[in-house]
Amino acid sequence: MGWKDAFDVGTRQRSVAAAALMGETLPTLPFLELITIIVPDYDPAIRFFVDALGFALIEDTPSVTNDGRAKRWVVVRPPSCRDRDPARTRRR
Repeated sequence: MGWKDAFDVGTRQRSVAAAALMGETLPTLPFLELITIIVPDYDPAIRFFVDALGFALIEDTPSVTNDGRAKRWVVVRPPSCRDRDPARTRRR
């Protein structure tokens, strides 16, 4: 089986639909709570996520790396995201 077969969305969707029709309990699907994306420049990345993808800017806090270089802690949230406390997900 190749990688395309392993990720065949159509087959997976049909399997889930068939299970639901037969009254089987479906597994809870996992979700991402927080991911880190390293970017060379924060402002264009923020504009892309907010303006192009419709994400909400939750936090943009200046910070400093261990060796003294400037950095920022930026948190964006997709529009379909369940409301979560940003302080709870903040890990530096």
